[in-house]
Amino acid sequence: MKTNLDFISVQVKDLKSSSKFYTEILGFEKTEDKRPDAVVFKDDSGAIFAIRKPMFEIKENMPLGLGVSIWFGVEDIEKTFLNVKNSDAQIISAPIDGPFGKMFIIKDIDGYMLTFHQL
Repeated sequence: MKTNLDFISVQVKDLKSSSKFYTEILGFEKTEDKRPDAVVFKDDSGAIFAIRKPMFEIKENMPLGLGVSIWFGVEDIEKTFLNVKNSDAQIISAPIDGPFGKMFIIKDIDGYMLTFHQL
């Protein structure tokens, strides 16, 4: 049996704030799909990633992103890093050489580790 990763969505505490973070700071583009509980982002091949309101009650002290690392390929790693560096995003690692080329790591506002690497 063959299994392929098809789609990723992560739960966030504040959909509006997280949507702003992903669009304004990271430059993600929303799909036209309007859902009250989620924001879906796309690339040239279609929907790839979503943030959503929690599917179950999340208590204030519960960490969301613990143990999760999500990787995104970008065409211009330096430009992407500059956009992040000039925001209030938490930088975990400045651009370094990684297993897939130049990469950097940030933490989003819900604690998810996001790795960006040069395509």
